[in-house]
Order: sequence, then structure tokens, then C-alpha cells
Amino acid sequence: MKKATVTRTILSLALALGMIFGAISLTQAAQTAALTSEEEAALAYIVEEEKLARDVYAKMYDLWKLNSFRNIAAAEERHMDHVRELLKAYGIADPTATAKPGVFADASLQGLYNTLVKKGAESIEAALAVGAAVEDADIADLESLKAKTSNPEMIAVYDVLIGGSENHMRAFSRQLKARVQEYKPENISESRYAEILAGANSGNGCEAYPGGARNRQAGRGNGPQGRGAGRNGLTGEGQRFGGAGQGGRGNMLRKCDGTCESCPFADK
Repeated sequence: MKKATVTRTILSLALALGMIFGAISLTQAAQTAALTSEEEAALAYIVEEEKLARDVYAKMYDLWKLNSFRNIAAAEERHMDHVRELLKAYGIADPTATAKPGVFADASLQGLYNTLVKKGAESIEAALAVGAAVEDADIADLESLKAKTSNPEMIAVYDVLIGGSENHMRAFSRQLKARVQEYKPENISESRYAEILAGANSGNGCEAYPGGARNRQAGRGNGPQGRGAGRNGLTGEGQRFGGAGQGGRGNMLRKCDGTCESCPFADK
């Protein structure tokens, strides 16, 4: 066989194999991208559960004017946005898109919201216990759903939400302790609760966005207070605290949620 013929044969074979393996790769990618009906239902449920947290905390702030409720409600709104990104990417209907505060498509969440708001209206201590109960249920659900999926995007978002809920759980527990009260977990185990309380807040005291670098805030003390690098490793916040300054690490939210153990702006 002539050299040119051999070359054409090899190229044809390589092209054919490339098309075959390319087709296989595309098929595998499509299979990886597709979600099961259970995974789709999980995302729809979680975005409503994050809405429940946001709505309950907004209601508790209206009742008691405790800044932590307002700050954590804002954090829960960001949690909803994380889940909404996945809902949009996978073409899943968002049950919170047009829902008013305190209104839920899931009947169990509607009942839970009604119960929690009624309980939280009893006293400020009861409201803080309600906050801890919301995070208790949230962490239990997130960890259960995380164990049932292998989708890396879902796992990444679940991890961020779990970390945020742990931060919030510590904040509510701290404030209950300051009022000589103690929360007893009902959904997570006592050992898991103890682990959370003993842990450090994610993101050096502020929640981190999933996705990292694209959301980094350079911050050079542009805020009116010009605090630069915050206390105990906090990076601060460009608009309010004066930016990251020399100690900035990036990969942080634009605002501290005000619930960090070391945050000077948290409620005492």
C-alpha cells in the first residue's frame, strides 16, 4: 500500500474513532446534566424552605426589631438566589417566583410557617428559639438531600446553604444563651448540634458565595467608615465597612450577615 493511502486510512480511522468517542462524551455530558425527578423536586422544596426562613425572620424582625433577624433574612434571600440559579439552569419552575411573603405551594411548609410565626410572637426568647428551629430543620433537610445526589452543582449549593445555616444556628444559640435560654435540637442529633456550636463560621465570619473569584471584592477602604481589614480576620464590606483593605481575602459576600461570633456589628 502506498504511503499516501496509508496516511488517508489512518486519518479516516482516527476521524471515525473521534466521532464515536465524541458522541459518547456528548451523551455522557447530557446524562450528567440531566436531573432526576427527585432532584428536581428537592430543588423546588429547598427554595421554598429558604423562603420560609426568610419570611419567618422578616416577621420576627417586624415584631421584635432585633437586627439579627433582619440580617439573617437578607442572607436567606441570597440562599434563595443560589437555588434559583440552579432552577433556571435546569428549566425547573420556581415556586417562589411570584409567591407573596408567608405563602407557600408546599402544604407542609405553609403549616410550619403558620406555627412558627405564632410561636415566635410569644416573646423574644421564643422568636430566637424559632430561628434555631428553622435552621435545625434546614440543616437536616439539606444534609439528607445532599446524600441523595451526585450532581456536583447541587452538592456545591447545598454545602453553601449548610454552612450558612450553621452560622445562623450559632448566632441564635448565642443570643439564647445570653438570655439564659438553651435550644434543644429536634431534627439534627445532639452530637451534630454540639459540632455546629463548636465550629467556626464559614467565610471567616461572613458567608461565601459559591463560584468564588468572580464575586471577589477588592475593596480598598472606599466605604464611609474606612475600617479596612476587619477584626479577627473579617474582610469587612466595601460599601459599609470600608472594604477589604490589606487583609482582604476575596470570595466573600458584599455584606457580612451580622451574625458572626466575632462580628462587631452583631447583636449582643
